[in-house]
Amino acid sequence: MKMALCREFRRSVLLFYINRRTLTCQPPARLISFFKRKAEDDEADLEMELPDAIVDQRKHKVGRDELTMKETLNLLQSSGKLTTKKDYTAPSDVEERIKNITMECADIPGSIDWDQVSLRDPMLKYKLLTKCMKEFDHKVPNTEATRIERVRDAIQFFQTDVRASHSLEDLSKLDLPKNLHIQLEYLRFDPETDTMFDGKTAYPGRDTHVTSIKYKRKYKSIKTSVEKPGYNNHYYGY
Repeated sequence: MKMALCREFRRSVLLFYINRRTLTCQPPARLISFFKRKAEDDEADLEMELPDAIVDQRKHKVGRDELTMKETLNLLQSSGKLTTKKDYTAPSDVEERIKNITMECADIPGSIDWDQVSLRDPMLKYKLLTKCMKEFDHKVPNTEATRIERVRDAIQFFQTDVRASHSLEDLSKLDLPKNLHIQLEYLRFDPETDTMFDGKTAYPGRDTHVTSIKYKRKYKSIKTSVEKPGYNNHYYGY
């Protein structure tokens, strides 16, 4: 009886390993379907080129598209610019032009004034604001777009002028009293240009690293320490 049980146990263990081996050797169905595509189709896709019209549409168009990231960062290079906002001066006929856009985008009943049309419909709001931005060349930020609930709100937004200067810049241009001074630019120590202390820093071994991608175009990193020979990652005073 014991011999029969041992023989049956060995047989079941052997069948288990055989079935396990056959299952692991079979490739998954997903891999099989992945290799069904012919190599000729791949070569045809590689040789296919986009039409010139589509390529031209993808290029940035000056005056129509928004400012690129490079143009936005370059605004910091001009002195006296603390912000990267774009100037906007509202024209005198804002209300009349928005009225024409509203008539094109919305079906207005006779009992409702055109400037009281609700913009709760996302599609209507998108169409109207998009045409207004192209008409006035003025972008609507997301924070302001959420506040625009009616056409009257859009009129108030596009009638508001935007100044690129900061409030500190405006104050510095006023006739200030003698005991008040506004420093717009950082006073930074640079051993190459310093004349008061002959290039000697009060904080030896402490470098100034500008890590911001935005302000790297305006301010440079200043290194006041040199490497000590014979040591790795060890610095001594300038």
